[in-house]
Amino acid sequence: MKNLILLSLFVFVCLAGCTSANEETDMEFEPVNLIKEKLIIDHDSVHEGNFANEDITITNNSTLTINGGTMHNVKFDVKPNSHVSFNSLTKSVQLVNVDFNLNNARGLCVGQDNFTILYKNKPHVISKAGCYGSEDLPVNLIFFKSIKKGKDIELKWATATEENNDYFEVQRSQDMTNWETIERVKGAGNSNTRINYNYVDENVPSVSGVVYHRLKQVDFDGQSTFIGPVAVKMGSTEGEVTIYPNPVAFGKNLKVVSTYDHMKVRIFDVSGRTYYNETILSNLTSIPMNYGKGVLFVEVQNGAIKTTKKIIVH
Repeated sequence: MKNLILLSLFVFVCLAGCTSANEETDMEFEPVNLIKEKLIIDHDSVHEGNFANEDITITNNSTLTINGGTMHNVKFDVKPNSHVSFNSLTKSVQLVNVDFNLNNARGLCVGQDNFTILYKNKPHVISKAGCYGSEDLPVNLIFFKSIKKGKDIELKWATATEENNDYFEVQRSQDMTNWETIERVKGAGNSNTRINYNYVDENVPSVSGVVYHRLKQVDFDGQSTFIGPVAVKMGSTEGEVTIYPNPVAFGKNLKVVSTYDHMKVRIFDVSGRTYYNETILSNLTSIPMNYGKGVLFVEVQNGAIKTTKKIIVH
């Protein structure tokens, strides 16, 4: 009997130990070394892939050519007579929280029309291909956001300046691939003062998923520029957060959508080490998963409301 009791205790301890070990294994995260946080380009270089959390200085009359990928939380410091170039093949390049210091030089070159950048925390649409300096980039859009209003979605945007602006087309999508024009909002033509716009989408499809909107800004001569998209997670729960895809492949983008008009997003592992911590001034963001493979946690906060979800990077 004594031997039986000892054997039972032994089995119990082993099972408990194995369960604990398995739980720890399930929560493991293996980080990878990213590109150095500070990068100096002092010779002509071509890059294809992702940059994340980088300060990139381009100097010595050099040109850094970006041939694709995602730039996330990147600041370019372009010294005089140097350039950062997005050539004509980079229509799929994504710029998320990217800023430029052009040092009063024509150091930003784009090979395509209607290219959107963030300069001094303000979005600019470069309508024509070419090389530009800070004096060439007038601010036109101040913000664009969507807000859930019961079963409807309210869109708000504002411009600081307008030139030749005929109208805005409001477009809706449920997959960011197929877009439907739902309204036309008249523009101001030419203006040097702030103008606020809004539109309420009262015919939102009865879905519990994500609904996207974007603007197509059209000039009097027919040239157009897309602004957005922004997104809202529809459903019955206020403050609900959607994070997808999950699992997500290493190097691919993780999307975070909420019903907030702004949110703080933090990504960390089970040990508490933080890999990403940013305040997003909209309800939609796309984050390249370049930190490693395994289990991570995504914390989304707006004021006192905080939501944490587990994701798997494989």
